[in-house]
Amino acid sequence: METDNKSKIIITLAGAVIFINFIVVITYFLLSTRTPTKPDLSNLNPEQIEEITKQQLDSQKTQIVPEEDIKLKFFAIGFIVSVVVAIIILGWFLFKEEGKIRKRDLKRKADLNTLANGFIRFFKELEKFPSTSEFGAIVPEGIKIPSEWNFYGFPDNDVMRRYVLGWPIFDPLINPADSNQFNQYVYFLRQGGLAFDLYAHLENERDPEAKNYNIPDKVPPELGDYNFKVSSINFRTKQTPRASVSPQKTAPPV
Repeated sequence: METDNKSKIIITLAGAVIFINFIVVITYFLLSTRTPTKPDLSNLNPEQIEEITKQQLDSQKTQIVPEEDIKLKFFAIGFIVSVVVAIIILGWFLFKEEGKIRKRDLKRKADLNTLANGFIRFFKELEKFPSTSEFGAIVPEGIKIPSEWNFYGFPDNDVMRRYVLGWPIFDPLINPADSNQFNQYVYFLRQGGLAFDLYAHLENERDPEAKNYNIPDKVPPELGDYNFKVSSINFRTKQTPRASVSPQKTAPPV
């Protein structure tokens, strides 16, 4: 959350620098190219008019670079330099932020796999997945990990640390102590407690593994916008595939 705010501030400042420089240069250009006021020649005789005209022509010939042109060039150079610097800073920041997002998404994937591994170890030892003793085996709305874990009477932290490395595990951008737990890791028990699904939100929605799960899996939208999932069925099949057994032929009766 804090990172998103910093991103918006830096992008806004970079855009403001470019916009202000553009306005200043355009304004100065318009002011410097105003048509100069012509002298009133109505009360002068032809000889005086000719003399003034000659003086203006001589002044234009001797003045190689007008002072206004020099100022305008300096302004133009300053504008170009400031815009280039702003673009470089903005590009560097966006590249750096993209790297941070990629790193956080990799951690989210690893976290859900770590949780799934631990829950499967829990199942192998206790013949059930972690569930609540107070509200029954199924909690339809899903459980935010770890903020709602103890509230719903799931196994306490000391028990979970025996099965899940690094417990409690939570989204790298969401503090479990905060009141807003939108997009926090969520745990669903399925099939009467014989299976589970874990969900996380990947920041990079273009990630090849990102897919919207709210609608097909009926995950309430108020819990979060979930586009990454680890399922106990798929996970266990991937880790311990079942051997396919071919049917044996029976000997014909004698």
